[in-house]
Amino acid sequence: MELLINGEWITRSRVLEIKNPYDESLIDTVPLASKADIDKTLTGLESGFNEMKELTSLERSAILHKTAQLIKQNEEDLIKTVAAESGKLISEARTEVYRSMTVVGLAAEEAKRIGGEVIPMDYEPWGKNRMGFYRLVPKGIISAIAPFNYPLLLSLHKIAPAIASGNAVIIKPASKTPLATIKVCRFLIEAGLPPKALSVVVGNSSEIGDILVSDERVAMVTFTGSRTVGEYILRTAGIKMVTLELGSNAAVIITEGTDLEKAAKAVVRGSYGNAGQICISLQRAFVDKNIYKPFLDILIPMVSQLKVGDQFAEDSDLGPMISKDEASRVQTWIEDAAKGGANLRVGGEVNGTLCSPSVLTDVNLDMPVVCDEVFGPLVSIVPYDTIDDAFKMVNSSDYGLNAGIFTDNVNLAFKAIKEIEVGSLLINDIPGFRVDNMPYGGVKKSGLGREGVRFAIEEMTEKRMAIFTL
Repeated sequence: MELLINGEWITRSRVLEIKNPYDESLIDTVPLASKADIDKTLTGLESGFNEMKELTSLERSAILHKTAQLIKQNEEDLIKTVAAESGKLISEARTEVYRSMTVVGLAAEEAKRIGGEVIPMDYEPWGKNRMGFYRLVPKGIISAIAPFNYPLLLSLHKIAPAIASGNAVIIKPASKTPLATIKVCRFLIEAGLPPKALSVVVGNSSEIGDILVSDERVAMVTFTGSRTVGEYILRTAGIKMVTLELGSNAAVIITEGTDLEKAAKAVVRGSYGNAGQICISLQRAFVDKNIYKPFLDILIPMVSQLKVGDQFAEDSDLGPMISKDEASRVQTWIEDAAKGGANLRVGGEVNGTLCSPSVLTDVNLDMPVVCDEVFGPLVSIVPYDTIDDAFKMVNSSDYGLNAGIFTDNVNLAFKAIKEIEVGSLLINDIPGFRVDNMPYGGVKKSGLGREGVRFAIEEMTEKRMAIFTL
């Protein structure tokens, strides 16, 4: 693999080995960028931004449409790449590549819809005989930092809106999962994007991270990742736009009267997809005390039947976690919870990067498995007495990305919408639902700003007023 720096595909003597998390087999190597490389490419991106500003919305749209076509033509290769480098199931990789193609197609359409609004000037007496409007203009260079868990999709959730709105963009995919993103960056250049308007770099955050965030040539930083790193970026960025998607410990409420079989299946789907390595993975399930035991009686056998294994095996229900360290961390959290009185009802085993799906009960709400982000295949089931108690337990988290509630009571659903502190609330579903054109983001420590193509474009543009005196 090569990196795209200052409009050229380059190699370096220092390389990073990209390995399959399941068996640690070598997939490919990627050059490591240096601080000097970033400085050079930021200079090139300034030139690239000037080219982007001259492209019409139709031209930007055509580039993105062509890129979506190239993703479709290379779909099988991208699916295998995503599965191999991230460890997610081949079925999950198929969905990711499909969604990635959709995001680029959405951006192609939104590129032609970027407009503005007429603002009345005669609202004040001194505004008589004046006419004003604003238009949306690109910010400049967008610095995008993507995570490992959706290596292609979440890169394109940053790249595609940036291009649609006329910006230049530098993307730093996660060091463990850069391959699919690099391939699609090649498609963008092949589709006609000015080469200096896009850079893709891989490197040590300690070496290149600060310049990607703090350099004055960068107009905006968009980051998906951990809360700790997000808080550091916010302190380091200076006066520029920053959007942050920092994860969660998502919760669902299951009320009396719910179809327990349906709810249990949803909990399994929401807790163990991508081995629990999803920002909106279900981590806390609050169940009405009157249905708590029958719900567990249905849930535990379902979880016990799940198979953990090779992500390319069609009969695997969970693939590996991204690294042995991450799998070991989840196991340690489970063991610590058990020492504190929690009951491990199923799971808890780790073999290398394979971590069995786990269910905890009898947890304390201040345990890390409940109040921190597990980011692994684990859910805690907690009974509640009243619905107000359930709301309080959901809101006790520092995070607020997505949540869900199962209820047939419309009034209760609207009460939940009013009182639960999250970016998105799912009614009769787990919190792991997302479509790529919705505003996606959280409150509290879950981050700042919103993704979703149209809403990302709003973040990546400035409102420029024009006022005519008639």
